[in-house]
Amino acid sequence: MYNDLVIPDTCRCKACKNSSVPEKIFAVINIYTAAHVVFDDLEAEHTTCHLFFDKEGIPDTCSGVVALNGFYRWAGNHYEDHCRIEHHTHDMDLVRRLKQA
Repeated sequence: MYNDLVIPDTCRCKACKNSSVPEKIFAVINIYTAAHVVFDDLEAEHTTCHLFFDKEGIPDTCSGVVALNGFYRWAGNHYEDHCRIEHHTHDMDLVRRLKQA
């Protein structure tokens, strides 16, 4: 699941956080998973999510796989074992590809 670029803020990715001119055209991709998979902010920051990984093998050897990393843990509930992590991207082609999937 993702959100389009209707967010009025600036991008919160690492590159934009360190830039004096952060990007204003970006999208937010939300991933919903179990809280025991991504427990806290530190784990979210070191999480990698492979999109379009539909075949056998490993993600590095499959064509069309997109790796997202550097997430923010937005919300979570340890008792019900769910959380939402968020990735900011400037790759609007990826956003279009997700819309079509």
